Amino acid sequence: PTKVMEDVSVIYSASHGTVPWATGGPVYNIGGDSWDREIVIENAPLATTGGHVWHAAFRLFNFFEEMWDTLLETHKLPRRGLNVLELGSGCGWLGMALALNLHPYIERLCMTEQVEGGALDWLCHNLKLNQETGKEGLSIIDTAPCDWNDYIALLGKPADDREVAMDVSLAETKWDIIIGSDLIYNEAGVFMLPPVMKALASPNTHIFYAHTKKRYEMMDLDFMNELKKYGLEVEEVREPSISTPPESPPPFTECFPPMRIAIFHITRRADENADASSDL
Repeated sequence: PTKVMEDVSVIYSASHGTVPWATGGPVYNIGGDSWDREIVIENAPLATTGGHVWHAAFRLFNFFEEMWDTLLETHKLPRRGLNVLELGSGCGWLGMALALNLHPYIERLCMTEQVEGGALDWLCHNLKLNQETGKEGLSIIDTAPCDWNDYIALLGKPADDREVAMDVSLAETKWDIIIGSDLIYNEAGVFMLPPVMKALASPNTHIFYAHTKKRYEMMDLDFMNELKKYGLEVEEVREPSISTPPESPPPFTECFPPMRIAIFHITRRADENADASSDL
């Protein structure tokens, strides 16, 4: 892929105690030293937000590390042959780091990005860098283009009438788990992400989405309303090591409300599952 500007290759690893937040920026501890986090990532100032790793990805990784066995048991997920989809994979750190540690459980882990702005090319570039290291587990990963407009267009259309311009395997695969981190940064994302989740989730799919709350307060409210509109149930979950956060102040009562990263568990509402024939 063509590099927009000079980029810097770094290794995101908790074994070193810190990870770069962005090229030339401060460093942040992402916690834990049990799972393998050593992933080579090249940051780039792309025209999209996929040019560097967002902190929410680290939080979601830590959640899975601490909660994985509990999630398998609680949600009756199979211990072999899981299909995992990541929306908006960006640089690919989260998907690759999970593959390093969970490949015995996962048959396919598909990382997706938009083609526009070079995001998918950059994702493929970072995946190749890591696959060339020979690390075990990365062979379960594939990449695919995912333009959210395509999947929104599928909702409510009979199968024979759909014009499938995307990677067909995404729409046809029964995903056990869908993941994503900080995918909403403008109004378009607020109104596009919920129908995309609805279109790609089966009745048994578990979506885990890491979201920075109070970064865009109005968008937070609209996002929750849109999830409900599309028949998706939302529950905030956290690992035992994370204390219960204080109650959020009422909306728009503080000029600079404290931000925090929340993990949302999202599923299709039961009555939506009963009428799944109207969807994919």
